[in-house]
Amino acid sequence: MAFDILADWDGYTTCPKPVHKWMLSSYVLLALLLAVDIAAKKTPSGGATCFLLNARPKGAAMKFMFSCTWLLLVPLFTAWSALGTAWAWEVQTRAPHCLPSSTHLFLLIVWQVVSWAWVLFYSAMGFMSWRVERRVRRAEQDLRELEDPDLVARWGHVGNLDGYSQLPAKMASGGLTPAQIRGLPGVATHSESQGCSGECPICLTGVIAGETVRKLPGCCHVFHRSCIDLWLLRSSECPLCKQSVLMAGEDARE
Repeated sequence: MAFDILADWDGYTTCPKPVHKWMLSSYVLLALLLAVDIAAKKTPSGGATCFLLNARPKGAAMKFMFSCTWLLLVPLFTAWSALGTAWAWEVQTRAPHCLPSSTHLFLLIVWQVVSWAWVLFYSAMGFMSWRVERRVRRAEQDLRELEDPDLVARWGHVGNLDGYSQLPAKMASGGLTPAQIRGLPGVATHSESQGCSGECPICLTGVIAGETVRKLPGCCHVFHRSCIDLWLLRSSECPLCKQSVLMAGEDARE
């Protein structure tokens, strides 16, 4: 299409608007968008996640390509498409015969449709990226609410996620909120707990005297509190027997 426009360049001189220049520039902008996307996928840090969805790219090159896409190329392509639509409408209404042939008019209309399809695609991806980033920040907030010296000592600082690929996977039963987890009974030290097997089923390490454990209501399975609390963010069921922690807790209070 670009070579066709270049071959018939002089045939557009009578048009009221330089639609041939718009189409050629539009091809270049879309080619740049695709080139950046391909380059990002070839980058080692960009292959594991969707480049357009990950609002937390790693490395200077990925950050540059992400910013270049969303802050420069996509807005420019959208604005250029809007300008091209106005120009194409003026050409079709005022001087439809200024184009070299009816085929060129058809191609102009088709490229308008293609351009706006790409705008809609990037708009949808941008909306999805925003929603994913909201989920990441919400997950970080929940994790930070659970962080205390005991959890940090065992798992480190878990409240900083690199991106959406590190989101805790929600189980079918759904997870609990930090407030619900803190409200569960059964927190004690190992020396005070009853029925502990001596090993936490989640981290598979022994429970040392003086460590904080949590006995789940109902099933009475015992875990390190720092282990089971992170699990409960993902699932409201005991990881061993799949009994609902919330239902057991309500029954215990009754």
